[in-house]
Amino acid sequence: MTKQIRRWLLAQLPKWVHKGWITAETADEMRHAYQDKPQPKGPSITRVLILCIGLGLLALGVVLLFAGYWYQFSPNGRFDWTILLDMLALVVLALAIWKADARSAYAEGAAIFYMLAIAGGLLLLKNTYYTGEPYGIYVLLMVVLSLPAAYLLSSPIAMMGCLLELAWWSLSPQAITFWGGPIPAGLLYAGTIPFYLWQWKYHNQMRKRMIWLSWMYMVSLFSVFFFALAGYRAAFHLFFLTALGVGTFGIGTMLHRAAIWTLPFRIIGSIALLYTVVYGTLLGTWQQERTTYVGFLVTLFVGLFLLAVFYVLWHLLRNKKYVEALVSLGAPVIAICTLLAHVGMNVFTITLLFNLYVVILAGVLLVGGTTGGHVGRINSGIVLLLLVVATRFIDPSFTFIERGLSFVFAGLAILIVNGLYMWNKHVNKYSHYRSRLKKQDKEKADEEVL
Repeated sequence: MTKQIRRWLLAQLPKWVHKGWITAETADEMRHAYQDKPQPKGPSITRVLILCIGLGLLALGVVLLFAGYWYQFSPNGRFDWTILLDMLALVVLALAIWKADARSAYAEGAAIFYMLAIAGGLLLLKNTYYTGEPYGIYVLLMVVLSLPAAYLLSSPIAMMGCLLELAWWSLSPQAITFWGGPIPAGLLYAGTIPFYLWQWKYHNQMRKRMIWLSWMYMVSLFSVFFFALAGYRAAFHLFFLTALGVGTFGIGTMLHRAAIWTLPFRIIGSIALLYTVVYGTLLGTWQQERTTYVGFLVTLFVGLFLLAVFYVLWHLLRNKKYVEALVSLGAPVIAICTLLAHVGMNVFTITLLFNLYVVILAGVLLVGGTTGGHVGRINSGIVLLLLVVATRFIDPSFTFIERGLSFVFAGLAILIVNGLYMWNKHVNKYSHYRSRLKKQDKEKADEEVL
């Protein structure tokens, strides 16, 4: 039960007692059960910001003091200073674990200082010994060393930093090796998931922080996923991305009434599906797909992802979210198109088949939004049509005549749909006005009879 519902219930109790619906004893029991109990407050954002500014100024002052003399130290001397910085970070972390409360301002400040000190120490080591390794390896070490601090201090801000570091590592240029590849990135991301499930228990007390945490989790998830697809150049890469978008979109849609922290799931999932529309329209996508090899592991993962997609579809249909289910059908459509590309079908035909699905989806959104008065669905349908048209325009495989005709038909469709929407709105308004007049006339007639 949310705080607003509890307050409404408590405000209604005197009236219910006065009307005799409940007894005074029952009202006292309900008041005791549903009254606002003091909750442990999270850290103040202002206090955390001030702590970060203070720690940043302190660190900057130390750096400036050492900057002029840093290269005058021997490599061993620089290494000693780096070890001293890391030891100081460990001392601060140990004191925070010993004395600070979980999710308190002091715990958050200690976690931030620890992460900054560890990051600075690793970069100083890279500068001292000129290892030649890419920055991605050092970012990997930052994530590995910072993740325990986020768990020990139960610090959402520290976990956000770890997720940002993980996204940075996934998107940074580096050679694909075992320790610098998608497998460690995926394992580290999997290691952050229990923290999110743990913090979910406190989402009523830290709603804003849960929203930001959800954003970081979604950004990091898709960064790691892109890293894996680009690193291994796997077949069915567009299908895997679409299936992930369907999963996050479906979860956000099914849980959107539970809390606002599911908003990033819907938004990031929708962006992934729009990305699919663009790349599914390009002929080069299917030409490149033909050159990939479909092995046993790819086939196995395709089957697992399809099972997950159909599970989401089943839940959407059971909850009577038919439009969202049609949106989620994009993953099976992409899978069929990819299979057709591998069996040798003409890529132009594959693109037309995919665009047929997109046009049907846009038509359903436009018609449903027009008849039901849902402006969001109308805008979504227009965006889908504009994406298809814009992708056709930049695709060099199409002639200028074909591009011009695409723009003309898309413009006509947008004008017609908006005209239908305005006409339907006018008709509904006129019908409501007529029904109100009839009701008033009936009330007057009844009064005259009396």
